[in-house]
Amino acid sequence: MKKITKMTDTLIGVLFFTAMAGMPVSAQASQKASGDSKAISPEVMKITERSCAKCHINSGMGGLNMSEWDKYTPEKKTAKAKAMCDAVSGRKMPPKNYITNNPGAAITGADIKTICDWAASLQPARK
Repeated sequence: MKKITKMTDTLIGVLFFTAMAGMPVSAQASQKASGDSKAISPEVMKITERSCAKCHINSGMGGLNMSEWDKYTPEKKTAKAKAMCDAVSGRKMPPKNYITNNPGAAITGADIKTICDWAASLQPARK
């Protein structure tokens, strides 16, 4: 019985570490490691995970692939962040038909402010 328990524990440990090694590094984690000044803020990341991820992580629909954020140039990040603000404040994103099927993905006024404040923080200082 002890031998079976020990083998089971070993197998579980091997499977756990194998699964952890195969997990992709999130955009947020890689940004923190690089010290990226144009990183997606944790607050914005939480909103995008809830309301944007199904279409804009990995697939990159509409030209925005959030999982590639750390590969974008600083200028592209600034432009994409502004486009995100424009899309959510104009109520173009998330699309109404998506919200109908995913009511939890609806963007609130506070979410829009959070995204737009973050996008504005990435804009170069005006001289």
